[in-house]
Amino acid sequence: MKKIRGLVSIFLAAVMLLCGATVVCATENEVDWANYDWENFSFVGLEHEEWIPMREWLRAEADLDLLFNIRMKSDGYFSEDMSGLLYERFKKDPVGVIAALSLEEETVQTHILRSIVYAGAYYPTEFTQLMNDLTLPEDAGPEAMNILVQMVKRAEETWGLDITNPHTGDPIGLAALLMAFSGLGTALLWKKRRMMAV
Repeated sequence: MKKIRGLVSIFLAAVMLLCGATVVCATENEVDWANYDWENFSFVGLEHEEWIPMREWLRAEADLDLLFNIRMKSDGYFSEDMSGLLYERFKKDPVGVIAALSLEEETVQTHILRSIVYAGAYYPTEFTQLMNDLTLPEDAGPEAMNILVQMVKRAEETWGLDITNPHTGDPIGLAALLMAFSGLGTALLWKKRRMMAV
């Protein structure tokens, strides 16, 4: 009986040591993505197993400018995945994504908006509704408005989606219409006064 107890004790001790080593290894293998060397990051040679945890961090926690940067470095399979990530972030906060994109260079803007529209086109009903419901705030600025216009143009011309946007928080169409009527009224009034003076 004592031999059996001794063997069981040795077995349990060995299991505990192995479990402890596994936990230590798992902790050592965890990557601090927030402090990762993203500037020198490359997709070349990246294995799928490495990409999965990296992708999850990019999806949940990465700043938008980092996502834009990583997407600019990707190609092939990784481009598809990054387009999907960007579209997910766009769905959650379209105004925030457009605002962040408006701070980037034109080449980055073009590349990223095409990626978002490309991924959105896989879900045409959802994406069309999202774009139609999107209203930029009044202080969004002309760059943000231009990005929205380019997204709509890309979605319609390349993917055949029917989007009734863009519109902003201010009724700009109504203001332009009122200005046109005001100008027309002024011209008519000026012409009438001129005819009366003769």
